[in-house]
Amino acid sequence: MAIGLLILARTALAWESEPAELQFEGVYDLSSALEYDSGWLPAGSPLAIQLLIERNKAEQGLLTEMTAWASLSWPEALTLAVDGEPESGWFALLTDLHLSANVQFDLFGFKFSDELWGYDLRLEDEAEFDPLVLPGGAPDRIDLTGSAVPFTWEYLQSVFVGLDLGVSLDVVPIGYATLTGDRVEAWADGASAGAEITEAGATALLPMPAENPGLLGMDVTWFGALDGALAITFRPALEVCVIGSCFEVLSFDLPVDLAEVDEVFTLGPLRAEFPLPALDPVPTAYDFGEVDVGAIATWELPIGNLGLLDVEGLALADGAAYTVFPSGFVATPVTPDGVVITFEPTTSGEITGTLTLTTNDPLYETVTVALTGTGVLPPQPEDTTEPPDTDTEVLDDEDYVTKVCGCASASGSSWGWSVVAAGYLLARRARRPRSVVTT
Repeated sequence: MAIGLLILARTALAWESEPAELQFEGVYDLSSALEYDSGWLPAGSPLAIQLLIERNKAEQGLLTEMTAWASLSWPEALTLAVDGEPESGWFALLTDLHLSANVQFDLFGFKFSDELWGYDLRLEDEAEFDPLVLPGGAPDRIDLTGSAVPFTWEYLQSVFVGLDLGVSLDVVPIGYATLTGDRVEAWADGASAGAEITEAGATALLPMPAENPGLLGMDVTWFGALDGALAITFRPALEVCVIGSCFEVLSFDLPVDLAEVDEVFTLGPLRAEFPLPALDPVPTAYDFGEVDVGAIATWELPIGNLGLLDVEGLALADGAAYTVFPSGFVATPVTPDGVVITFEPTTSGEITGTLTLTTNDPLYETVTVALTGTGVLPPQPEDTTEPPDTDTEVLDDEDYVTKVCGCASASGSSWGWSVVAAGYLLARRARRPRSVVTT
């Protein structure tokens, strides 16, 4: 019966540590890629254009934020779950660029150069989502499109009377980015191997530590991938107008691939710590010694806690002569608890039993203590009655009269005294036929 109750107790006890918040944040920096100088094009031409791209801000690129909660549960094994907080994900493409164009003219001994055009261009897009973008999740990828609307810039410059320079510039910016998740990896302190969560809603089993320090720390990292590109295509066209007649002298496409991304992307590692209950070790055996049959002996077993969460559990005693009270215990980090085991033998001889503690300590989910005791019969009380004296004499009537009564007289006694003695004897015989005298 006790074993059956223990099985029910183990299935009923499910424990979970306090959840730990994980605030994943990361930036894929594109700043170094957002610089461009075309030089003078076409090279060596008397009429050339220079195109420049510069960043307006120091830090630009792909930004990612996700909030998740890590939880640790047991028994049987330490099970890690990492669940994203709904609508806490944010993925953004942010760029802030300055585009400019310079023109150079060297014709017929006349030289001219100037900055014809400048323009601030922002390529950006953002999306909110439910983390953690793992396979099987919804969503399992985030797509951004940072393309801006193409535009055209036109410029007409009078060089001298009768000679004008016309410049037109088409600008086609293109940008996109995709974020996908691959796994969440956790490394517990002192562990020789990590644990991985590779699907949305899945869990991972952590290696059990050799000791329970009362606080289990781990490093948690999100692994994913970034795929994207950022490009701008320039289409300059230059024409010369002489006395009202215009001639196109220069036209070409200039694609500028500023950034191309196809890389593993990680967020973290982040530190997560889980308070644990830690049972203060208890003896593996206890001997009650010799106890009289029908008597009672007790053992007070303290239940201590070395951890940061309450140690909770059940106590069961197996064996006809053993009982335990109370059946449950709660030891806080500052206040210990305990149980009392009672040994009450009903027969003589050695009697064995088992005390089983079922606790929420992940390392000591079940603790057994071997119980022994010896029942002994109590000593019998001594018989203080004195045995009868062996020197006992049986007297006849005449001797009785002589020795006991002292009524006999010497020869020649009177008749009257004889009559008295005879009457006494008759009365004595009527009451008891014989007399026993102890000398």
